[in-house]
Order: sequence, then C-alpha cells, then structure tokens
Amino acid sequence: MMYLKNCGVCKRFFFSQRGLCQRCEEQLYSQKINRHLKSPRQVIHKQKNKALPHQYLFNWKENDFFLQQFHIYIKTEKNFENSEWIRAGFIRPPALSCIFLCVPGSVVSLRLAQHLGQRFEIPVLDILEWVCKLGPHKQLSREDRLKSRMKVKEGATVAQTHALSPTYILIDDVVTTGSTAFCAYEALSRPRHFEVWSLSCRD
Repeated sequence: MMYLKNCGVCKRFFFSQRGLCQRCEEQLYSQKINRHLKSPRQVIHKQKNKALPHQYLFNWKENDFFLQQFHIYIKTEKNFENSEWIRAGFIRPPALSCIFLCVPGSVVSLRLAQHLGQRFEIPVLDILEWVCKLGPHKQLSREDRLKSRMKVKEGATVAQTHALSPTYILIDDVVTTGSTAFCAYEALSRPRHFEVWSLSCRD
C-alpha cells in the first residue's frame, strides 16, 4: 500500500512504501558506484603495524549536506527493508564461516548488522562491551580514541572453537580513525580474519 510520506533525505513528500524518494536513492547509488563499488577491498586502516580490510560505500565530507542527511535518516530508520541497495554495495568474504559483530552501544550498528546478516545469511553476535571509554567517540580527540578498550562480554562464546577459523566482520556507520575496529580486533585476541564494513569513511 502506498502512502504520502517525507523522504528521509530531501524531506520532499512523495507516495511510496520506501524510505527514500527515487531521486535520492539514485543519487546515493550513483555516488556509491562512482567511488567504491569497483574496488572496495583496497581501502584499509593502519594502526600498530596492522592493516584491517575495510569496505565502505561513501567518502564522508563535512560539507556534503546530502550525505549528512542520509546518515540522519539511517540513524532514525527502524529497519533497512527499504534500503536493499545497501547490501549490494558489500562483497561477502570467500570464507565459509563469517560472523557479523556490532559496535557496543550503537543502535545503528546493531540494526545494520541485523539487516546485512539476514541478506547474507550470516549470524550476528553482540558479544563486545566497552571497558575503557572516555566519552562519546564524536567528542574525543584522536589520542583519546586510541586509549579506548573493549572486551568480550562475560559468558559470551567466541567462535575460536570452530573447525574453520571464521571471518569476523565489524559493522559500523562511520569509520574515522579506525580505533573502534582495532578495539574489537584486540578484544577478540587478534583473530586471523577480521574486516570492517561501514556506510562511510571519514578521512
């Protein structure tokens, strides 16, 4: 059933079951194709002499109002059923066993992980928690972000017992310094296979 609603990005009224109007979906899809879909695995973050593979859809720019509105829409969207194109922007690792991880305390990360988990048929584990965090990441300096630490929740089972070493994939909305990803990587005792998937990357 179609009904009148506001586009999540441009705020124009339109009749649809979708969260974004056709014009905005086409613009977002065009940005994704032009920037990253052709070679998403070439982007990595380096820290402590370790490089983590990173797939993302958009380059975050402070003056990109359109992309900022999209992230606001994503943060308020209760599900991603009307954003099927998001899944199409990521490439599943060839590993037989994969596990999605969400960022502790991030509702967006959890919802996005659940959406991708359903589409890729990959289990989602919420097994991480912060043990040393000086405040919201947006308010922290790069130095303070690097001081943050995570651990595996008490009683949680890490898939080290799998016959095949799984590929852990941390799902986030925006990656800035890569500190959150490395916190998760360290908390899992530096697994052999670890990736980061995000909507945007802020250079």
